[in-house]
Amino acid sequence: MLTLGWSDGYSFLPVDFTMLSSAKQSNRLAEMSEDLDKRTHGFKRRKEALTRKPDALVQMLTNALNTGFSADYILMDSWFTQAPLLRKLVEKEMHVIGMVKELKQRYLYKD
Repeated sequence: MLTLGWSDGYSFLPVDFTMLSSAKQSNRLAEMSEDLDKRTHGFKRRKEALTRKPDALVQMLTNALNTGFSADYILMDSWFTQAPLLRKLVEKEMHVIGMVKELKQRYLYKD
């Protein structure tokens, strides 16, 4: 389960969530039934479960901002702190604080 939440430093309020499955078919327990009505919430949730985590994060953030939530920055762990996702968040004019994996890569920011 991936959860998007808001915090003031003391409390945490869950804003949105998504239940994710593996994108690899071999890692899934069961496949979605072919005769499932595509108009149902169940179908939509099952389809959403197959999205990639970074894409799900961007969608949850977009939904939260569209409903009136605001944030000074986004805090994330090292799994999400990757250049493609950071670019998408910067395009939305969001500030990001993220733990960086211990790699040999080096980043340059404003010289």
